[in-house]
Amino acid sequence: MSTLFRNTRLISHLGTAIAFSMVLMASLNAKASITTDDPLSVTPSQQLSTVNTQYHARWALGNETLTERQRHTVFLELLSDTAITDVINVDDVSAKDLFFEQTTTFWQYTRPIENGKRVEQAALKLELFPAKPGEFTLPSINITLGRGDNKIYIPTQPLKITVNALPEAAKGKIASPKVTANQTVSDVEITEGGAVTRSIFLNVTDLPGQFISELPFLNQIEGVEIRTGNSQTTTQSFRADMTGTRSTDIHYRFVNKGQYTLPELSFQWWNTTKNKVEEISLPAIKVMVNSAPPLPLDQRIDLWTSNVKQWLVGQRKNLILGLLLLIGLWRLRFKFSCLWKAFNVQIQTAIHSSSVKRLITLFWVAIGTKKRSRRALYQWLSHRGIYDLNHYPTLKNGVHTNKQGHWRLKRSMVVWVLTNEIRQEWRAKYRLKPINSA
Repeated sequence: MSTLFRNTRLISHLGTAIAFSMVLMASLNAKASITTDDPLSVTPSQQLSTVNTQYHARWALGNETLTERQRHTVFLELLSDTAITDVINVDDVSAKDLFFEQTTTFWQYTRPIENGKRVEQAALKLELFPAKPGEFTLPSINITLGRGDNKIYIPTQPLKITVNALPEAAKGKIASPKVTANQTVSDVEITEGGAVTRSIFLNVTDLPGQFISELPFLNQIEGVEIRTGNSQTTTQSFRADMTGTRSTDIHYRFVNKGQYTLPELSFQWWNTTKNKVEEISLPAIKVMVNSAPPLPLDQRIDLWTSNVKQWLVGQRKNLILGLLLLIGLWRLRFKFSCLWKAFNVQIQTAIHSSSVKRLITLFWVAIGTKKRSRRALYQWLSHRGIYDLNHYPTLKNGVHTNKQGHWRLKRSMVVWVLTNEIRQEWRAKYRLKPINSA
C-alpha cells in the first residue's frame, strides 16, 4: 500500500515538471519571433523621439506691453497630451540687455484647453527686467524632463518682444511704483578722534536689490573724514509682491571737537503709477564731538617713554656728532677762554673809542627824543673836553640856547656836522703820505 502511494506521488511531480517546461519553451519562441520578424518593434532611440513629440515648450507673457526697467512676469510653459509626472529642470536663462529673476522653483500644473483639446501644462514663473527699449528675442531654453538615462530635452521656441521706453524725465532715475528710504546712526555724541556710522536703507518695490544703483557722490565736510563702507542688497518676494533693498554704510571720522551736521540726503525717482518725478529726502543729523579725556598717569608715562625712545633712535647720529663736538670744546676750553678775553678787551676798547662814541651820539641825535638827544650831545662834548661851543665853531650854528639856558638842537645841522667829521677821519686814515718829506 505504501509502495503504491509513493509511485503515484512520483508520477504527479513528473507531470508538473513536463508542463512547466512546455510553457517556458513557448514563451521563448514568442519573444524570438517578435525580435526577428515583427515589423512594429521599437528601438530605444525611436522610443525617445516618439516621446519627444508628445511635449511642446514655449514662452508666455503675463502682459503684452513691456517697458524698460520695469518688472514683467513671463512663463516657461511645458505642454503634453499626457500627465507630466517626471522631474523638470531648466537651464539658466540669459540674454543681452534682458535680466531674468527666478523667484520660485515650483512649477504650476494646470489642465487648460488648447485648440479645443484639454492638455496637461506645467509653467515656471520668471521676472523679466529689460535694461533698455527696443526689439529683443526671448532665447531658446532647454527644459529637461526626467533623470538619468531617461532624460528628455524639450527646447522652447524663441519669442520676439518689443520693449517701450520710459519718458525722458525718467532717465537716470529709479523707476518704481513705490520708493522709501530710512536711516540709522550709530551714535550722536562721541569724543574727538572717534567715528560714527550712518546707515542708509533704500527700499524699492518691483525691483531686485542688486539692480538698485549706488548712492550718489557725498559732499565733503570740513574737518571730517568720509568713507563709504559696506553696501549690501537683499530681495524679498511674497506671492506677487517683490521689494528690493540696498543698505549702505557711510563712516564719518571727526578729528577735532565741536558740533557737526551730517548733511541732508535727497534722491529723485520716477513714480511709474503717477508718471512723474518725485523726491525723497533723509533729514540732517547733528553730532556732538567732545574733547578726549586725559590718559591715566601710567599710560601717559608709557607714551612719553615710547616717544623719547623713538626720538633717540631717530636722532642717534646727530647725538653722537653733538657729543663729539662737546668733547672737543671741553678739551679746547682754555684756548677759547683766552680768545674770549682778548675779544672782550677789543670790544671794550672799541666802545670807548672816539669813533664809536660819535656814532652813538649821531644815532640818538637823529632819532631820539629832545631830552635824549641833548643828553647824548652833552656827553659827547664832555668826552672831548669841550664845555664852550665857541671852541666848536662847526657845531655852533646847530645848537641854540633859550632863555632858560636849555639847548635847542637843530638836528639836521648836528647830524651833518657829525657825519662830516666821520668822513674826514676815514679819509685822513687812508690818505697817502709822501715817502720822502724832504
